[in-house]
This record gives sequence, C-alpha cells and structure tokens, in this order.
Amino acid sequence: MQKKILTTSIILSILLSGCGAGHNQRNLAAVKQDREAIKNINNPSEEVQLAAMQNNGHALRYITNPSEQVQLAAVQNTGYAIQYIKNPSEQVQLTAVQNTGAALRYITNPSEQVQLTAVQKNGYAIDYIKNPSEQLQLAAVKNNGHVLRYITNPSEQVQLAAVKRDSGAIQYIKSPTLKVKLLLAAKGPFVVSLDKPNSTVGNNEIIVETSNKTIKISNLTKQFVTVVSISEYLGDDIMTIQNIALPPDSVKIINGFDIHSVKQMVHSENDQFIYGFAVEYQIGNEQKKNFYKTQKYPIH
Repeated sequence: MQKKILTTSIILSILLSGCGAGHNQRNLAAVKQDREAIKNINNPSEEVQLAAMQNNGHALRYITNPSEQVQLAAVQNTGYAIQYIKNPSEQVQLTAVQNTGAALRYITNPSEQVQLTAVQKNGYAIDYIKNPSEQLQLAAVKNNGHVLRYITNPSEQVQLAAVKRDSGAIQYIKSPTLKVKLLLAAKGPFVVSLDKPNSTVGNNEIIVETSNKTIKISNLTKQFVTVVSISEYLGDDIMTIQNIALPPDSVKIINGFDIHSVKQMVHSENDQFIYGFAVEYQIGNEQKKNFYKTQKYPIH
C-alpha cells in the first residue's frame, strides 16, 4: 500500500509540473500577442517577463522588482522604459540611452559616460544635462549643430564644431568669433526653400503621416487616445499643437500646422534638413507616453 501511495504521489507531481509548463506557455503566448497582457498575470516567470519586454518595454511598470536581465530587455525595446526602474545600474542606463538618447531625462545623476553616450545618440539630450562639459558639448553639436541653442557661452571650439556640422547653427551664436565667420565665409552660404517631405513616423499605437503637405494621425488602439501635444519639425522651425482627441481605431486630419515651407541657409549641395515629429499622448487613464523621430533629407 505504501508503495502504491508513493507511486501515485510521483505521478501527481509530474502532472502538476506539466500543468505549470502549460500555464507558462499560455502566458508567453498572451504577452507576445497583447502588449499589456502581463499586468493581468500573477507572478509571471522571468521567461514571460522577458517576452513581454521584447514586445513592449513600457510594460515594465507592471513588474515588481524586475531582474537586471528583464530591465535590459525593456530598455532595449525602448529607452524610455528606464523611467520605471529605481536605481538602474550603469549598464542599464547605457543601454537605455544607446536606444533612445532622450531617455537621459529619466536618469538621476548619470555618469559622464552615460551622458556622452546619450548626446552621441541624440544631440538634443544635452538639454537634460545641467552643467555639460566641453567634451559633452562637442559630442552633442557633432551629432546635431542646432543643439547649440541649448548651450550657454559655447567655446570657440564648440562653435566651430557646430557650424561645421550644420551651417545654420550660426543663428544661435550671439558673438561668433572671427574663425567662425571665416569658416562660414569660406563655405559660401546660400538660402533655399524647404518643403515638407512625405513621411511616416510612430509606433504600434500612434502613427503620424505627412502626404502632400497634409498631416494625419492614426489611433491604432481600441481605446480613446488624447494627444497631449504634437510638434512638427521642419528645418529649424517647430510648431506645436495640443489636446487632440482620437476615438479608437480612428484617423484624423490635423489642422493648424501652417508650416508649409521655410528658408534655410545652406553651404553645400550635401547639406541636409530635418523633418519629423515629437508626440506626447495618453491612452485612456494610463501614464503618458511619447516618441520623437526626425529624419534628415537632402536639399534639392
């Protein structure tokens, strides 16, 4: 009798183990299919957590005490996921800003290396650094000369690097040095008119499209979305519109952007201009999200 009871116990243990594996597989399938599914799973395994992060880094906010591996998976998906991590390691910080330079805004007391990596990825990240060193300033303007607007009293070396990268950065220098003026004079500036290019930016929730100077925004979710703000970048011009309501699965033409073409100072036929959008939005009552995407286009 004791042997029979022992055998039954072993079989039951095997069956329970199989059920657990099956449950884990169902959870894996769920988080791969639904970006928010993990919030409804109690005590998800690390395997499930990793799969969820690969689908949606912002889902990290639903996980208590995530391992560093899970944190890394989240910030590899979107650098902005670092805002949900308390005291992230430097490796996690570096991974976040390598993915999204602007994620620096969510990092408290970043190291010089983290700051440098951020501005090398996105020069505009320098706006989140209170006292940037000359090294950081140089790295930022070499990525995008127009970030000179965020630098107070740039050195001559920084000014030169900025205008070498983008000639139009001269407009942000109050008193350019003689070397800067000579550099620009040697390049022979001229002015061109820029028109909006056709483009598509966004993610699997919000899409912004420009076609024939008309802008439309699509809500890909099944929920109501509030676009808190949407900023259009064309060359050095920026225009922002706020508070746009989008019903579920809807497409809306955005009226109010009157930037159709702008003037830009150009120094060679190889110069480029920037076009794109920064969007902050909220799905239902969830936490606000954002994305920023610009592209460089050749000047014809």
